[in-house]
Amino acid sequence: MSKYILKRKGMIFALLLLSLVCSTTSIVIVSFIQKIIDSIADKYFDETLYYIILIMIIVIIGFIFNNLYIILEAKIIQKIHIEIKYDLFESLLNIPCEDFFKTSVGSKINLFENDLRNLDDAYFNNIFNVIRCIFILSVGTIYLFYLNAFEGFLLLLFSFLLFLIPTYTGKKIDISFSRYSDCKSIFISKLKEYFEGVNIIHAYSITEKIKNCFSDINFKVESSLYILKREIGFYNQLMISGNYFIISLSFAIGGLLAINKKITLGQLIAISQVINILIQPECEIASSLVEIKGTQTIRIKLKEILDKRNTKVLKTDNLNLSDNLESLEYKDVFYEVNGSPILKNINLKIDAGKKYFILGPSGCGKSTLLKVIANQIKATRGSIYFNSEKINANTNILNALVSIVYQDVFVFNDTIENNIKLYKNYSDNIFEDVIELVGLNKKIKNKLSSTSLIEGEGVSGGEKQRIAIARAILRNVPVILFDEVTSALDKDSEKIIMSKLFNMKDITMIFVSHKVDEEFLKRADHIYCLNDGMIVEDGTWKNLIKNKAYFYHIYAKE
Repeated sequence: MSKYILKRKGMIFALLLLSLVCSTTSIVIVSFIQKIIDSIADKYFDETLYYIILIMIIVIIGFIFNNLYIILEAKIIQKIHIEIKYDLFESLLNIPCEDFFKTSVGSKINLFENDLRNLDDAYFNNIFNVIRCIFILSVGTIYLFYLNAFEGFLLLLFSFLLFLIPTYTGKKIDISFSRYSDCKSIFISKLKEYFEGVNIIHAYSITEKIKNCFSDINFKVESSLYILKREIGFYNQLMISGNYFIISLSFAIGGLLAINKKITLGQLIAISQVINILIQPECEIASSLVEIKGTQTIRIKLKEILDKRNTKVLKTDNLNLSDNLESLEYKDVFYEVNGSPILKNINLKIDAGKKYFILGPSGCGKSTLLKVIANQIKATRGSIYFNSEKINANTNILNALVSIVYQDVFVFNDTIENNIKLYKNYSDNIFEDVIELVGLNKKIKNKLSSTSLIEGEGVSGGEKQRIAIARAILRNVPVILFDEVTSALDKDSEKIIMSKLFNMKDITMIFVSHKVDEEFLKRADHIYCLNDGMIVEDGTWKNLIKNKAYFYHIYAKE
């Protein structure tokens, strides 16, 4: 995380200079107070007035430079916030889909809402606080040695002993920070889950059960916070007790020196003032070091995610992206989850401009196969060929060739137009043609750019599916995959949409469904029948009917 600070070397250098000036002004004021007291004791009242005027000037200078310090520190932290949030967001977007969904959305939101906030409060802010306090301690200790070397030595000795406390307590606080962060992540994830499933909660009368579950996770997160606060509080009490001891000892020694005429009354008061000034930054440094050490687990977790931002996607050797798609072929493809096969020995070929169906019962692996074709999940084994040339499974070339349309359509909280265009620029003519093709009605067209969708409110399931189809067509890629995309449409609307899609000769389309109108099965160039993760039969409608095997008995017997 320190790299985000070091990238702003110029601003940090300016901050260091300001810290030096601010620290120096505080100690200069103390030295002038000493002069005032000594001049009063010696009855040099002209000198007293002179130092009072100097103090007023120094106070004004200190106010100006302290304010500049605050502004510059805030600006540095703002820039760090913007950059680290962007990098974290980019890193999360770079995670492959199959890995992205291994953790909940709530846990990812928690990175921004909780982990980054803890990192800000306990790491970045404390680093700047330590820098400033070190300058105050350094300047103050030098002046204390100037006043009395013995007092300065004592302060250094006991300060060193106090700084040993973070070594003892830091590890425990780190564990507590990590435990609280994990509990908070689970809390946010569950809260999001409960609110998203409120219809199910009411429909199935499980309100009491959900309230009990919420009570449990709420207790765990608050208990972890209680332990964290308790440990930080114990540490703070140790520091306060140690500081009281240093103050008492310093006053006692200073008083003895004053009684024995070793130092003046003004020096005694100056020593007292310096020690009072130094005690606070001393406490803050020790406290900051504990909190910085306590963020170690969070920093490691965020660093692991941020490092993925720089992960290079492997390129495919000898692959010309300007080549027109002739074919995509998948040979001997397997996909496994925790050793359990979901897809087994898949072999299929997709030729440019042709229309395909993948049929099979629910749970047979149809949607998983589409995700493998779209490169949203990586095949565990097998080979992929683009225009008869083998491509690397880790390449992102398939993302540029293939669009996928899901049954469950996601919409952004934005205008309908932006939901279709997905924030890209298209000509009005092309956009209007696509709108007409998917059959978005006049009511939708009239509010394309004026109405924001909030979780899809005001748009029917069928209209959302049309929006999803329009997105894919507008993207103008050679292959589009459709996963049960007409399920929310009535039979007549489905037939109209399917007819228009089949008439798009230049686009290769693969339709996944468990039930399809016979007209389109007959028009399809090839049909693949999937069962239990395997292609059990494939061919044209005519051949499959003639074979009277799996397809015939399941789909076309009537």
